[in-house]
Amino acid sequence: MTKKHSGSDGKGEGEDRLMQLFWNRAALKKEFQRLREQRYRLEETLKQQQAATLSAEARMESLAKLFANPEAGFNAIVYYQFRNLWNTSAAELKKFAAELHRKREEKERQREVMIFNRDRNQRLAKLAEAMQEMITEIARLQGEIKRQHAKMESMRGILGFFKRRPLQAEIVAANARLEPLTTKYDELNSEQSLIAGERPPEFQGVGIVGKRMTNLAVIALAQHMHSYYSEKGLASKARDAVIMPIEEIRYGTRDQCTKLMELIPIVMAGLKSDPTFSSRLKQGAESLIAAAKFLTEEDTIPRADSLDQVARNASVGSSDSCNVLAQDFWDVYSTLIR
Repeated sequence: MTKKHSGSDGKGEGEDRLMQLFWNRAALKKEFQRLREQRYRLEETLKQQQAATLSAEARMESLAKLFANPEAGFNAIVYYQFRNLWNTSAAELKKFAAELHRKREEKERQREVMIFNRDRNQRLAKLAEAMQEMITEIARLQGEIKRQHAKMESMRGILGFFKRRPLQAEIVAANARLEPLTTKYDELNSEQSLIAGERPPEFQGVGIVGKRMTNLAVIALAQHMHSYYSEKGLASKARDAVIMPIEEIRYGTRDQCTKLMELIPIVMAGLKSDPTFSSRLKQGAESLIAAAKFLTEEDTIPRADSLDQVARNASVGSSDSCNVLAQDFWDVYSTLIR
């Protein structure tokens, strides 16, 4: 029997080892597959990097040939000035949007706190009124009980004994009314303390209407920027500079480039110094508010086509009409609040 038992144990251990080898093999195959996939991804990344390096080298060589011509240097300066105009305008929009959003957030938070305080004060006033009525009634009952006790104290003898009995009944009745009233007053007092200790709920952020107003103001500024720079013929050139390579753009002779180099910073500096800046911006925002339509009740960004007429009105007297939202001028779309 001992041999049979040992044989059985040996068979079981062999099966366990076989199963362990099977699972180890499966784990190794899984790890091998993972390493193969990782190697494939690394090879793809390497190919992409090599292609990017070759493209950069080709571009550097192209730029070197371009700048070998002294005239091209002036063209390059103007090109990067226009890119700077675009990037500066985009940064101004982001700054404007962030400031408007911060102010809107502060305003709506203060409004929520004001509504909360008003509601709390109304509840406290209502409680105070009820408690004052109770205090008056409690004081009346306590005074009545005190007077009845004083009368009882003044009564002596057998005649006084009979007269004290109805007074005792009145005192019992007064105490019966006083006890629940005192209990209710204590409850209201505790409720008053709880209400007085309440704090405004956590602010959940600017609502949809607030975000829409912010976005329409940002679009109004972007539209105003486009109209302003278009008057000097700079807006479309700034856009070309961010979507086209330098090799494909020419701004003319050295003298023409020099004039543009002098004009661009002067025009940029004059954007906000215009005394009508604020009024024109406000007027543009009001026009957008009147015209804007949204796809759903939850959307905070208007449909671009609903602003077409406003864009046309903004460019009256200029041949360069542009719906800044539809064309994502100054990268306005990425600036808007979701």
